[in-house]
Order: sequence, then C-alpha cells, then structure tokens
Amino acid sequence: MSFISKYYPDEPTKRITVIEDLWEYAKTQEPRAEEGLSYGLPALKLDGRPLIGFSIAKEHMTVYPFSPKVISALQPDLGDYSYSKGLIRFSEAKPISKDIIAALIELRKEELK
Repeated sequence: MSFISKYYPDEPTKRITVIEDLWEYAKTQEPRAEEGLSYGLPALKLDGRPLIGFSIAKEHMTVYPFSPKVISALQPDLGDYSYSKGLIRFSEAKPISKDIIAALIELRKEELK
C-alpha cells in the first residue's frame, strides 16, 4: 500500500492511480525527497521543508508547490487549469502534465536553496 492510498483509503482506485502516478514521477525528479505531511497534506519534503504536495477533493485533485511565486512563474504554462496563488486543480479526465510537475519541482528547489 502506498503513502497516498494509505492517506486516502476511501478514494476510488482511478483517482488514487492518477495521484500515485504523479507522486512517483515527482519522486524521480528529486530522489532525495522524503514522503510526509505538510499542512496536513501528503507531501514530498526536501531537507524537512515542503517541496510538492497533492490532495484529492470531491470535485477535483490538487497539486501544491507551497509557493505563490512558483505558481506565478508558471502561469503562462497552466492553460485552462484552475489555479490560485497556492495550488493548481486538475481532474481525472485532465491530469496535470508531468512537464508542469517537473517545472514546479525545479522552481521550488531553487526557492529552498
């Protein structure tokens, strides 16, 4: 059982699969990242600080870079994804792209230096 499926034991398998795929991809982008919680959400942490987090809500799924600056920097690439200063929402039908995940992680790592 994965960290994500333990955190969301009642979620449908398809939604868990989408998040787990992104979670595993994020781990490949920063192998030193550790699984944990940040602000009550499943997150990957780098040197104890939140790097990227994911959540599942009733109507959508969310990725958190824990930084408004990262979201602002990627605004031109977010297209029709719904976002605010701290998160990006996506769905099973239109998961967030791995290119955006990689960019979020790179920008956030720069902030954490």
